[in-house]
Amino acid sequence: SIREEVGQERKRCEDATVAAILNLLQNHPNAAKQRNDCCFYTPRTAVVKQEDDGYGYTPLHAACYHEAPLEVISAILNVWPGAAREKCEDGRTPLHDACQYGAPMEVVSALLTAWPDAI
Repeated sequence: SIREEVGQERKRCEDATVAAILNLLQNHPNAAKQRNDCCFYTPRTAVVKQEDDGYGYTPLHAACYHEAPLEVISAILNVWPGAAREKCEDGRTPLHDACQYGAPMEVVSALLTAWPDAI
């Protein structure tokens, strides 16, 4: 059916996005530490784009905000474990965004493992 085809195409796009982010982090680990020029995981458009967000978000903030899968969250934390402690301009941590935007428990757990004192 058309619905199944659209779903499969979206999955392929999302898989390609995750692969691109993982490749970026593997080849340029310092990309995980960039502020205001973040790699945004955007599942609706399934692209990786760079833009000035104006809020001081790190890529981990952006990933949590845009509901990135655990694979992306873990990759960012692997190259920059301290990212879980970073606050944006309004004092929010990636954990705040993960909780507000309904991240799966595995993502919340990964953030808490990286920074147990967050709560």
